[in-house]
Amino acid sequence: MYRLRRLLALMKKETLQVQRDPSCILIAFVLPVILLFIFGYGLSLDAKHVKVAVVIEDHSPTALSLWDSLDKTQYVDPIRFDRRHDAQDAVVNSRVRGMLVIREDFSQQILSGGNPSIQLITDGVETNTATGDDFGKLHPRSHRYLGEPSEAGHGSG
Repeated sequence: MYRLRRLLALMKKETLQVQRDPSCILIAFVLPVILLFIFGYGLSLDAKHVKVAVVIEDHSPTALSLWDSLDKTQYVDPIRFDRRHDAQDAVVNSRVRGMLVIREDFSQQILSGGNPSIQLITDGVETNTATGDDFGKLHPRSHRYLGEPSEAGHGSG
């Protein structure tokens, strides 16, 4: 009972304070709504145009169509490499954030009805990029090779 009376007294005091100083309403209600709009619409944590090395060991039309779909997304900027070693150097020297390897048996695995394996190596310096989140936002055509994105927006594969 003592706590209830104390709570009611505090509520009465605060109500009188708001009546005396209307700027409290501004601070309590209007300012949070303004901040909600600023952070909701003006702030995006999506990484866009992340440079990624792509090593294409399979030069079939199927593998090249995956390259085309990577090239059409706004989230990654693929840079083509012919050798894994050159792509690894680019990752180590921070010229790219990650490396995607389309193996030489990629199209054979697709044609045989299997799941093609694609190697993804990311630079762990930037945690958002290192989790592979950006690869879940690839061009929709790439999902037939990489697997459908899960509900969290990550690609599998």
